[in-house]
Amino acid sequence: MDAYVDANPDVDWYWVGNSITTSLYVAKALREHNKELGMPDDKAPKVIANMWGMDERAWDMCGADCVGNTYVMMSFAAFGDLRYPGMEKVVALHKKYRTIDGEPETKWANVRYVQGYVSFYIFQRALEQVIDAGKEVNGRNLKDALETFRALESGGLTAPITFTPDDHRPTNRVRVYSMNQFGKFQFEDEISVQLQRDWMGW
Repeated sequence: MDAYVDANPDVDWYWVGNSITTSLYVAKALREHNKELGMPDDKAPKVIANMWGMDERAWDMCGADCVGNTYVMMSFAAFGDLRYPGMEKVVALHKKYRTIDGEPETKWANVRYVQGYVSFYIFQRALEQVIDAGKEVNGRNLKDALETFRALESGGLTAPITFTPDDHRPTNRVRVYSMNQFGKFQFEDEISVQLQRDWMGW
């Protein structure tokens, strides 16, 4: 990696489309390499990862080496980000079941909990639509129900969700988070793009 970085001094960002371990290894290696070069942190290349590339384990795995240089793009809000009204319900549900299970409130209080909640919320809405229409609950009818969603709201946990029969890309927006010096997710921005037909993949 050092050879690539040295040969490409104008690179500002490195994209990591893999798991948290890979993302953080790249971030740590870049930080170490930049220190060896005496490069100021604000001039050093950054790492941006997909939604699997960083979660609440990042601080324990990377610490200060991933503060200010590592970012993650997610289609949903980070756990506890109460700027979105739907997060109050998520946090309350999480707290309820940690109490029932006799577990600390910190257990499962992470982005994967929100990801699971959002996934089930979308499934639930499709299931309710099938049942309300008096149809059999099966894969075909659930798919048909999902494909009727137009700007489905989730209390801000995601951007509005749309599925159509010929386009299963649910949204054109992502949230960008970084990790702050306290080991917590920090909201950076929300970014949208114009979806192109030639980007389609099935």
